[in-house]
Amino acid sequence: MSAMNHKVPIIWSISPDSKTVTCLDPYEIFYNDISRTEAQKYVDMLKGHSYNTFRSPVTAEPWRYIPSTYVVCEDDRAVPLEIQLGMIRGAQEIAEESFGTIERINAGHSPFISQPEWLAEKLMKAAENPI
Repeated sequence: MSAMNHKVPIIWSISPDSKTVTCLDPYEIFYNDISRTEAQKYVDMLKGHSYNTFRSPVTAEPWRYIPSTYVVCEDDRAVPLEIQLGMIRGAQEIAEESFGTIERINAGHSPFISQPEWLAEKLMKAAENPI
């Protein structure tokens, strides 16, 4: 979460023991591009997310040396477009060749649910490139 200055976004609620965070409105944040009815089964499966991920420094950055593809989700409300583009720019300033392929999709945070065929095609294409 260094891209967010290690701060918990206002969309999250921190548990009383400070061990986990949960999304305040998962329908709007994670599943804004599918119906609430369809999203319900995924919302029911959500668990708390480790709060330490917001407070701990990144210790590995494989995108520096492993060819990588970044899927920009243009309607992502968990990681807004500006933050995604900022992370890509930051990575490319550190390692010019990082994220050599950038795919864009008009989707929310969960394209693996809302547009699985498109995402599978892009992942298969990325996997064809030798490391």
